[in-house]
Amino acid sequence: MNIHPPAALLREFAILTTVQVAPVSNPLAPCIWANLHPNTVLGYEFKFTINLKANIKMKDTPLPHTRLLIVDDEQGFVNVLTNRLGRRGIDVVKAYSGAQALKALRQNIFDVMVLDLKMEDMDGIEVLKIVRKMAPDLPVIILTGHGSRTAAEDGMTLGAFDYLTKPCELKELMEKISLARQAKNKQNGETNQ
Repeated sequence: MNIHPPAALLREFAILTTVQVAPVSNPLAPCIWANLHPNTVLGYEFKFTINLKANIKMKDTPLPHTRLLIVDDEQGFVNVLTNRLGRRGIDVVKAYSGAQALKALRQNIFDVMVLDLKMEDMDGIEVLKIVRKMAPDLPVIILTGHGSRTAAEDGMTLGAFDYLTKPCELKELMEKISLARQAKNKQNGETNQ
């Protein structure tokens, strides 16, 4: 149920904050929610719309319905990456070891996997070999440190989708994830959303 505040209250709020308050006609339009303090403007909740021009390209556009498995034993790196990707609309599952990754793969369906090559319990190449048997259609993006290009190329011959050198730019990783997802959708005959 939508409750509309009186027009006078809206005008007062617009004057106090130097913004224009307009009714939202399209519920799917991009918007920002602002929860006001109860003492200001009688505690109404306002919805502000932002009109985006068609010629403005949105930065880091979220990948719709992308479920990603990140496998790396560097917990700090995984946690930061998970937060950054999550803010961009990607549903991320973390695995801090090869064994955790295989367990997650048995319990869930993923669109893409990001796999580090150098891990304590299992080498990334070992994990990739098992993943190819468990989920042959799953695109795997390999993360490799400096000087490990040969290992990454070995991963490519085993069926990895692509590889990136750590540290990598988030934008570059997002592009690889998007391309991997598109390739999987194309392979499965699905349309990209």
